[in-house]
Amino acid sequence: MSTGTFDPDELEFLAEDIFVTIIPNVKFPIFYMLSGDIGPMEPNIPVEVPLWLAVHMRQRRQCRLVVPEWLSLEALMEQKDRELKLDLFGEVPGPFYVEMSQIILDNFTEEVSCSVNSIYFLT
Repeated sequence: MSTGTFDPDELEFLAEDIFVTIIPNVKFPIFYMLSGDIGPMEPNIPVEVPLWLAVHMRQRRQCRLVVPEWLSLEALMEQKDRELKLDLFGEVPGPFYVEMSQIILDNFTEEVSCSVNSIYFLT
């Protein structure tokens, strides 16, 4: 019987459908997917793709990720400062941002401009 909550694996699965921007290193035609068409892809031209496809292409060294602005160290520190001053939680960057952050930090460490440890231990 479902209680209306999701386990972490289900949340990660849902997060992988969020679109991110990549810069492909290769040329691909349009991908005809059930959820909509993706592409075409040309080298060095940014394109929006689902996170799962970005991870798949990154594992094959076929793309670089344009890291979301909300995951930069500066944006995270600003968010932390706002929350400390107001004693309230700030706005979240979007749905599944925790799961997206984990996937990005696990798979795209070269693209993250600051140290991954700086983000993990932001206090």
